[in-house]
Amino acid sequence: MSEVTIGGIIKTAIVSAFTIAAALIWKDVIIEIITMFVPVEQRFFYKLLVAIIATAMIIVIIYLLLEAQKETEVVLRKYKDRKLKEEMYKKRIEMWKKKLKKERKKRKKLREKMKKLKKARKK
Repeated sequence: MSEVTIGGIIKTAIVSAFTIAAALIWKDVIIEIITMFVPVEQRFFYKLLVAIIATAMIIVIIYLLLEAQKETEVVLRKYKDRKLKEEMYKKRIEMWKKKLKKERKKRKKLREKMKKLKKARKK
């Protein structure tokens, strides 16, 4: 689940305010269209029909958004896990490189000692 932050709350509030403003504007437009084209005795039915359709559309859109948010959170979690694993592997590789470098230095010193010993034996 995502973290709750003040910035997130403010963004959500702003988006909600604009959404409500847009909904009120569309409500007025739809009422005007119904008033222009539908006879007076059928207006209530059409207003009810528009309200039902709008509610169904909003429910579907909210459901899709919530599912998309869940999927996004899963993807982000997997991405973070992968990044952590990559960092861990990089650290291990660096550790092994350092060990290998030390080992090479030791071997080089041993070879030099061996050469000195061989030279000393020859004399």
